[in-house]
Amino acid sequence: MVRRVMRPRVGQTATVQLSLDGMPEAIKVTKRATGEPLVSIELSEEGDIIVSVYHQVPTRDRIALLLEFSYHPEQPSVLIHQYMDRYAEAERSLFANSWVGSAEPSKPFTDLTDSDMVIAGPGFKITMDHVRAFCHNIGDCVWDSIPDPATGKVRVPLDYVHMSLTPDTLCVLGPSNIGGGQLEVVHTNYHFRLLDGAEPLYVGDTVATEVMAGQLTNTSKGRVFVSDCKVYCNGRQIGVVQSTCLGLGHSFEPARMVKRVDNERITVVLATFEEAQELGLKEWFTYRHGSSVRASAGSVIEFHLDSVYRYKTDSVYSSVKTTGTATLITDTEGRS
Repeated sequence: MVRRVMRPRVGQTATVQLSLDGMPEAIKVTKRATGEPLVSIELSEEGDIIVSVYHQVPTRDRIALLLEFSYHPEQPSVLIHQYMDRYAEAERSLFANSWVGSAEPSKPFTDLTDSDMVIAGPGFKITMDHVRAFCHNIGDCVWDSIPDPATGKVRVPLDYVHMSLTPDTLCVLGPSNIGGGQLEVVHTNYHFRLLDGAEPLYVGDTVATEVMAGQLTNTSKGRVFVSDCKVYCNGRQIGVVQSTCLGLGHSFEPARMVKRVDNERITVVLATFEEAQELGLKEWFTYRHGSSVRASAGSVIEFHLDSVYRYKTDSVYSSVKTTGTATLITDTEGRS
């Protein structure tokens, strides 16, 4: 990464700063015409290596992503280690300043030491200035700020909401979840999913979040940590952001491991009357109070399930809890 960002380019100046004994202390790359900083590598008084990559935001001054490393000659196989907790904080700050447009300080670092812990975000109100700044930052000239004729409100680009949720999602990337400070953490996936029937977001809406551990499991390569960030608009859930990290060479204690599977859909066809009757006798299946509809031969059951798996060992469950709803489809009465 350092070789790539330090590669000579036309119109740039590289300056090497030496100590009194002639050893290099810093390398800085700037724009030749303006002197604006682009990237720098410095050695701190504590002996840490600090890499600063500067980013130009059209609506404000240049901001920097700070990457901090330590040098360990006693470990020749991995000489340079990265401070992952500091990296997570720096990445959150970069997103907050360059994408969100709210100029709010980065969120405090929180470690999910309990697999059932839920962190509620303070929420924010979407303003026209925030959305306009975001679209300007990413060069979006297509966004239309004309109010929707049906509602009289201005729609918000979905990418704005997606990026605005990043600080909440990253605030849980703690050492107990992703491992220590070595360069052994892989961010494998970042996914935003809207729920069925979710309404569009408009300027003036209030967005809030709840973050918890969606998965803490061990694999042959290391620990897998998935954070689930539930997204609410004006108090109603509209989507989920999932962030997946792989901590190489680290593992969870089995008692802490958990896996949550939400909104799993399973369809079952009841071919005979006996199968329909047997379903009604199951202790885990109860018809809705006051409903006269019952399953019969030819009925189709659509299950919408939420499950929580807990572990005794890496591959053996200690418990499985499943809850949800079932929609009955009959040949004559439709859905119920």
